[in-house]
Amino acid sequence: MSVVEDQQAERFGEASVRYCLRIVAIAAFAVIAGQLIGLIYSGPTPDIINSFVLLFAAAVVFSSLAAALGYVLWLALRGEGHPLSRMRMVVAGSRDALIDRIVPTLAVFIFLGAFGSFKAMIPNVIPFWADSLLSNADRVLFGTDPWRITHALIGPFGTRFLDIMYGVWFPAWGFTLVYFGCFAKLPEQRRFITAFLLVWIIEGIVLAAFLSSVGPCFLGLIHHPYAARYDMFPINAPEAARSQAILAGAYLNHHVGIFEGISAMPSVHVGVSALLVMSAWKNRFWLAAALLFWAAIMVASVHLGWHYAADGIVASLASALIWYLVGKQSRDHRPLVRSGLRLGTA
Repeated sequence: MSVVEDQQAERFGEASVRYCLRIVAIAAFAVIAGQLIGLIYSGPTPDIINSFVLLFAAAVVFSSLAAALGYVLWLALRGEGHPLSRMRMVVAGSRDALIDRIVPTLAVFIFLGAFGSFKAMIPNVIPFWADSLLSNADRVLFGTDPWRITHALIGPFGTRFLDIMYGVWFPAWGFTLVYFGCFAKLPEQRRFITAFLLVWIIEGIVLAAFLSSVGPCFLGLIHHPYAARYDMFPINAPEAARSQAILAGAYLNHHVGIFEGISAMPSVHVGVSALLVMSAWKNRFWLAAALLFWAAIMVASVHLGWHYAADGIVASLASALIWYLVGKQSRDHRPLVRSGLRLGTA
């Protein structure tokens, strides 16, 4: 490459390091803040070494070792005299992958381990107050409680399907995060990871605190006068019933894990699902699949008693705005070169 291209590549490398450090700093701040909040309110501390972190780390280590072994065997079969000496090239190239791919993705999973601490502390900082407002807003928008509409239209089989789909939400965004973090082009990766973090921070912490609410299925837990509006149970939704019992027990016992803690508005389930739609916008197949998934989560969140319809509406609009603003910022600060690709000097 020319001197100018070398300088551009160096600047891009510095930008990659800065981006990686920013993501790590956000995760570290979340962990430290979660520890402090836990101490102040005698609540749960961040679950740093959580199942997502362990699974991702194990997958990275296993796949790296398998790839290294395969590379050595391939060189040996080709008749290389000293195949192990060629591994230095792989090790040298792994630095970029570590900075650009592995560390930022792992930092996001660590951040999510601290998220439960913030969510659990919401009612201690701002007591639940918005349920009456949200329940009445649903009645204004739909003319009745939205769950009554879904229950009139969806039978037991549909309820069971929605119950399963609501559980599929975890692996859906988990695999999407790994794809964008480890395999997508760097501009797309950074846009998704940045937007993903902002959805959890803005929707799951900031808005959830200002609009502190428990949601329909937990109104009886706090002895809310509107609990009688949501007499939809029992229904054929064992997964939802089990999860709601776990969350209720954690709330009463002041113990919260990585994705425990009670908060309704806005719905992070719907917000993250909407983000998956935004990220699939350029591919018709994945866009259609993401839209169907978002619709299923939106309906399930109301049908299973987790959320008010207003929770999903606000979350979807917020995610779309976050995706747009992150994309606009990315376009305004577009790098000159991509790692390993020659893009010219303009």
